[in-house]
Amino acid sequence: MDEAVRTQRAPVRSEALVEALRQELAARGIKEYLLVDHAGDMRDAGAPLHPAFTLIFGNPRLGSALLAESLDAVVDIPLRMGVYQDQDEAVLVYRDMAPLLNAYGPERERLAQLAAQVNGVLEAVASAGLARAGRQTP
Repeated sequence: MDEAVRTQRAPVRSEALVEALRQELAARGIKEYLLVDHAGDMRDAGAPLHPAFTLIFGNPRLGSALLAESLDAVVDIPLRMGVYQDQDEAVLVYRDMAPLLNAYGPERERLAQLAAQVNGVLEAVASAGLARAGRQTP
């Protein structure tokens, strides 16, 4: 597996994890832009259903700082987390931003600092969302 992809599992339904992540984003004042329900698209296409979601979100102030360093970063923001069901577990997937942002200027110390800040947000949201989903599961 790609080392830049971070994966965590929880013994909950994917829908419960998505809802917990959305609640966590709202509690932190992070803007949710879109929730993509891939199963809905699969159903509409007549394909086998796989519960899978992509949550797209961001912090406009942090995103602006990234773009001020490199406009090419536009392809990597807003941030995304994926959630899918694997038997009795929800799987949370997100990317380590350091390798992505490093591609825009490995010598740029500010990009490295911003990548660390973004990764901190991703990790905090992931951990809190997983904990929240576990508390909500009967």
